[in-house]
Amino acid sequence: MEFYHQCLGGKLYFQELGNTRSRKAPPDMKKKILHAALKLEHFALMGTDIDDFCECRNSGSISIVLTCSNKREIKYCFDRLSDGGKITSALKVNNWGAMVGLLEDKFGYSWILTKPKYANIKNYIS
Repeated sequence: MEFYHQCLGGKLYFQELGNTRSRKAPPDMKKKILHAALKLEHFALMGTDIDDFCECRNSGSISIVLTCSNKREIKYCFDRLSDGGKITSALKVNNWGAMVGLLEDKFGYSWILTKPKYANIKNYIS
């Protein structure tokens, strides 16, 4: 999450399992992150490192889509998220006028960054 914080900005929050009301957590789990939240103006990216309770693994079968408001923002995020990773498709304007780029970050997660031709980010989050 600290990498994504460096890439995207915002405020980063962590809650360890040991800092909750859960008294059933074994001692070796108390330092695990129950909730990590990166909060920005228009969205929040959340995660956890407690995968012992489910079969949650990076299978490569999903992509995280980040819709940006302008060219400067998409280039900034694309450059930082791709650092140490792999660019699958460079940023380019597609045939319907949106700017799109695909990448795999250094942790193996797939990202689709997009900036619609007529960007009004509020249409995507309301």
